[in-house]
Amino acid sequence: MISTWPAGRPHTPDGTAFAVHLNPRDGGGGRLVVSDTGPGLPDGTAILRRGVSGAGSTGLGLDIARRGAQQAGGRLTLSRSDRGGLDVVLELGPPSP
Repeated sequence: MISTWPAGRPHTPDGTAFAVHLNPRDGGGGRLVVSDTGPGLPDGTAILRRGVSGAGSTGLGLDIARRGAQQAGGRLTLSRSDRGGLDVVLELGPPSP
């Protein structure tokens, strides 16, 4: 997830504000939300596919993050932010025993 944060900076205008929230869950795991005020995405799910990029990059970063989250029993989602831009949400469950 942290790798997707700097990768997204070139795709947002200078001065774009962002917020990071980390909320632990009872029993383990947690929810990490990175929210910005940038232009957002017209289709938040398509960009999670390998090779899809809105600005000329390889389109691998979010796909790698999504697959990593799934392998850890979680998920990575994108949606329109209340701040007007994009929310990148990483949800992870408790660690395996």
